[in-house]
Amino acid sequence: MLEVERRSGNCPKTIGIWTAFRYYEGGGEHTVIVNTWGIADRAQLISSGKKVVEYKAPLKPPLPPA
Repeated sequence: MLEVERRSGNCPKTIGIWTAFRYYEGGGEHTVIVNTWGIADRAQLISSGKKVVEYKAPLKPPLPPA
């Protein structure tokens, strides 16, 4: 789980991720996918760096209380 920096809306405090590792002789790949499907529509990449990725996505309306 990752903590979410909430600026507005109904974002959850944490969000899940999927990870995949693929090793090669002399290197490898590390893929991380953020699981936003339950709270937002399609995400768009805003910026990325060596250790930071920033996305934006329109939030889905909150679910009614059970």
